[in-house]
Amino acid sequence: MNDQDALLQRRIFNWSQGLPGWQRGLMRKLCDGPLDEAGRAQVLAVLCGEAGAKALPPLELANLPADEAEHGRVELRQIRGLRNVNRLAEDQVLRFGPGLNIVFGENGAGKSGYGRLCRRVCRSAEVGEVLHDVFDPGKADAPQTAEFVLAVDGEERTVEVDLGAEAPRILSAMTAFDASCADVHISKSNTIEHTPRPLRLLKELAEAQDELAAELARRVEERRETLPPLPGEMSAEEARSFERLDEAELEELAGLERAEATIAADRSEELEGEARKRAAAVRRLVGQLQDAWDRLDDEALREVAELRQRLSRAEAAVDQLAAEAFSDQPRPGTGGEEWREMWEAARRFVAAAGGEFPDGGEDSTCPVCQQRLDSEAHERMHRFEAFVSGELREQVRLVDLALTERLQGLPGLEKIVNLAEVAVAAGGEHLRAPAEAALEALADRLSIATGATEPHQGRPLDLGPLRDYVAIQVAEAEGFAVLRDREERERIERRLLELRGRREVEESLDDLIEHLRGLDQIAAWEEARSELSTRKISQRIGELSRLAITGRLQEALAEEIEELDPIADRVELNASASKGKPAVRFKLRSEGRERVAKVLSTGEQTALATAFFLAELRVSDERSTIVLDDPISSLDHQRREHLAARLAEEARKRQVVVLTHDLVFVYYLLERAEELGLELHSQALTRAGGEVGVVSDNLPWEARSPMQRLKALRHELNHELRGLYKGRDSAYERRAQLWLLDLRKGYERLIEVYLLNSVVERQALPIRVQKLHGIRWSPELAEEIDVAMREISGAAHQEPLGREGPTLTRLEALLAKFADLCERTKPARERGADEAAAQEPVPLRSR
Repeated sequence: MNDQDALLQRRIFNWSQGLPGWQRGLMRKLCDGPLDEAGRAQVLAVLCGEAGAKALPPLELANLPADEAEHGRVELRQIRGLRNVNRLAEDQVLRFGPGLNIVFGENGAGKSGYGRLCRRVCRSAEVGEVLHDVFDPGKADAPQTAEFVLAVDGEERTVEVDLGAEAPRILSAMTAFDASCADVHISKSNTIEHTPRPLRLLKELAEAQDELAAELARRVEERRETLPPLPGEMSAEEARSFERLDEAELEELAGLERAEATIAADRSEELEGEARKRAAAVRRLVGQLQDAWDRLDDEALREVAELRQRLSRAEAAVDQLAAEAFSDQPRPGTGGEEWREMWEAARRFVAAAGGEFPDGGEDSTCPVCQQRLDSEAHERMHRFEAFVSGELREQVRLVDLALTERLQGLPGLEKIVNLAEVAVAAGGEHLRAPAEAALEALADRLSIATGATEPHQGRPLDLGPLRDYVAIQVAEAEGFAVLRDREERERIERRLLELRGRREVEESLDDLIEHLRGLDQIAAWEEARSELSTRKISQRIGELSRLAITGRLQEALAEEIEELDPIADRVELNASASKGKPAVRFKLRSEGRERVAKVLSTGEQTALATAFFLAELRVSDERSTIVLDDPISSLDHQRREHLAARLAEEARKRQVVVLTHDLVFVYYLLERAEELGLELHSQALTRAGGEVGVVSDNLPWEARSPMQRLKALRHELNHELRGLYKGRDSAYERRAQLWLLDLRKGYERLIEVYLLNSVVERQALPIRVQKLHGIRWSPELAEEIDVAMREISGAAHQEPLGREGPTLTRLEALLAKFADLCERTKPARERGADEAAAQEPVPLRSR
């Protein structure tokens, strides 16, 4: 990466620091490749503030494409260990060396699979997708992995790649290019654009935001279509202010509906009377309970308690006096209540006969035994009379009388219980509980008053529920009465209409909630869409374009285009930044506004796109690997030869890996590599045993040099034909005929490349006059080759019936002649290469 690119990357990163988190996260994702469906969903979730959305990792400077200042020179050495990468065979090793590397593969041989893999993990204008083996459903979710063996400034490093994760950063030091990358440089307008590498991220950011905005627009449209309708004529504003009916309103609605039914039945007068009767029955109960409670108030209870205490004290005093007065009497209980009753009975008995009791005369007798009383008996009688007629005893009588009268004045429960039954029967069973609670509270007071229980706090009298019922019944009666008023009926109708409307909305409340939720979601998406405006990105790209579009790049592009004659005569270079996209544009040299794609052929457009890529290589200071997958698609022979020469030239500065299916292009590459004395490594990808991407160390037969063909013929003779011959296999003769045909082709190739020094070749259009000095022809060689090829032709013809075909010894002799001619005619550069190949290679330094 040159200093200018590094400066642009730093400025882009510094600018990103002021962006919101979702946008920095989007830039980070774009560094890893195009947004897939899951990536778009993740970015939109963060942008729209969805619950549970995880924050995106922000862009860091290290996420931007690597440069050699960070890692050094990075070259490929091997790609191996493929797992679930397209249908590529998994036990193959594709090997690379410094200089120029050619990987040939026919259509369907697996070449494009390796190209997609490189484009996915290396730096590329178009990061593609690498599929799993779609013909094996069992691998749909299996990991996709590979190993890249690199040489980093000569030191070996193995990098493991998991295509389900971010590619190791060091791989982005290498660059991949193919037809899809070329399409990136070809716009659909009347221009062909090139975006300098550091600014592609901003261009991709703007494009990604446009895609996200389109996705949100689609979501909004779909959401609007699925919104459930609002009830009735309700607007969204009314829906947002809607309040559910509370308990009071529900009760009101029920009452109004009853009133409506009453009006419809014309029973308001009847129902008014019934309500007033219910109110009267409960009101009477409440009155009786309150009156009884008032008569048992705290003052009354204190009075009764005081009388009972006074009586108790008086009786105790009388008992004390009796104990003192009759302590010497022989019979127990004398002076007690039963004794006093007997004394008073004696008094009445004597008084009934006209006598006086007790009698103080000399002849007084006992009213019970009728015997005359002696002086001691007289004295006892007068002492008893004094006790009975004493003031203390009268006090006991008076207190007892007062207590009896007070208790007789207490309320009775029987009548109130009957009233409670009447009230419950009139008002309903729901009144039984408060009525019984009031009766129990009253019974508690009565038990205290009568002395059945000791004084205690007791339960309070709660007449609230009963009074409330009376109030409700009175209100209902008044309500029924007012139903006969026209204005009230109209008010009821209006209120019913309002409450029923709200109840109807509640019945479809789920739809209402879903509608409002949808509106909120749409509002969030619309707000997010406004965040996706690319105006600021375009402004930043415009600012940085002035740094990116330099004279050096324009000059490099002009030089590359100049080689593409006659295209160069029809286009002109124009560096600009249009609509926020940094661009080097080629416009048609025309007054019209025709689109480039309609004027230039597909091959010419491909040539221009390739020129952009080559121009970047010209201005770049990097020396890491470039990988090109079929870069000559749609190019003619002239441009293929130019591209081969250009890539061979580039291979003098860096490792170049070319994957191609075109043998002519392979020939051009081989020729240029030979001319420049490049280190060359070639191999092929084939289909074998039902597998794709099987690596062969040799190019196809048509692309091999005479010495390479010699080695292949010797290997086939020793390892295949020898065994068939010794085993008298019937396939030997057929295989021998094919071997002889390949040997003849070897001579033909020897004539073109070694004898005539490639001055004239069937694959090449021009005659290379400058190579005439290297021709090795002589009459002796011509005669020797003529004899050898006639001998081969004779051996390849069908022998007469009964005669044996070419023997193994004869084939060995023919091959020996070819080997001798190769050694004597091959150029000095191949002799040097053979000597180098014989030496053991210097291994890479391992980290």
